[in-house]
Amino acid sequence: MSARLVRAAIDLTDQIVIQTDVPHSTAALSELNLNPYQLVVCAVRLYEDEVDGYAFVQQIMPHLPDTAIVLIGEDGDSDAEFDGNAVMMRRPLDPQQFFRVFQYALQGRDVRSALNGQSPAQAALLDDAGHIPVLDLAAVSKIIDVLLRDIAPLSLVLATRAGEVLLQRGTDKRLDGEQLAQAVLPATQSTIQVGHLTRGKGSSLSFYDGDHYDIFVLSIGYHHVLCLVFDGKGGSKLFGAVRSYAQRAAQDIIALMGEGAYNLNHTGVKKKNMRQSQVMDVVQEIEQAALLRAEHIDDQLETAEVEAPAPQRLQLEPLDNFDPALLDQLDGMDSSDADALFDLDALAEIAKGPDHNGGELTYEEAQRLGIVQ
Repeated sequence: MSARLVRAAIDLTDQIVIQTDVPHSTAALSELNLNPYQLVVCAVRLYEDEVDGYAFVQQIMPHLPDTAIVLIGEDGDSDAEFDGNAVMMRRPLDPQQFFRVFQYALQGRDVRSALNGQSPAQAALLDDAGHIPVLDLAAVSKIIDVLLRDIAPLSLVLATRAGEVLLQRGTDKRLDGEQLAQAVLPATQSTIQVGHLTRGKGSSLSFYDGDHYDIFVLSIGYHHVLCLVFDGKGGSKLFGAVRSYAQRAAQDIIALMGEGAYNLNHTGVKKKNMRQSQVMDVVQEIEQAALLRAEHIDDQLETAEVEAPAPQRLQLEPLDNFDPALLDQLDGMDSSDADALFDLDALAEIAKGPDHNGGELTYEEAQRLGIVQ
């Protein structure tokens, strides 16, 4: 079943993918030791194998840090959480979600981020937002240190809209920074979408109230978020301090990025501009070729208009002792006398003879052969 799922995903992609089907865990380990793979897909229950899928994944993960792993189970199978680049999915599978995991694996990305519940439209929006500006982390760290002294959160996480953690500070390590960054990604998407609607530089401040933790999420431009984690006692009373100090820190970080904090270099616009540029290049080439063709025709016409020199008349050498009176006697001459000079029967016999090799005959040879009398 897993092999058929992978083949279906390969058919949907435009990349060249090599798939290797291995029936047993021992053979799979040998194959993985010989050749590098970007993705391993296995089921919880392996066919005629003493090792189940859980143990197999834990066995290969330490040795394959760059390989994504997808474990496929049934509805009644127990949950599994992995420390590395691995996820568990249950049947019936969501085709779009599995294909998104498959694409992330081929791109070398963390497949866990493909299961954050993004819709295809939201994923396209984030992919279409362009390049994420690079932050000067040394300068940002100074701003963060001041913020930590002002409001003293349990934990602080600065992440990109792609879920990458750039800075993590604080004394409470119970909250996983990467999981928190992935969980607040919808806030980044909403900021971009609302920014389109308001036609301005949108910003957002979100609050999540919990029994043990209170979390504030601030947008920093369109490409970064700042997460502040407090204990669950203060609740909404912390809004004033967060709005005053955290938003000031966010503005200071935005100032470091400049206009790049709100730049959205949409790939759709890039493709359109690229297409227009290609069309203009083709038009210019056609116009240039037409201009060269016209110049070539003009050169040909100018060449044709040049007068050619008059041809020289053919002059023959004069005949000595030529008597023009002989021409007046041609009308009275009998041509039958000239025909009698040739023996046509003798000429035909020579042509049929075996010794005839062709070539010219002299007058003496013609007389000897009887052609001329």
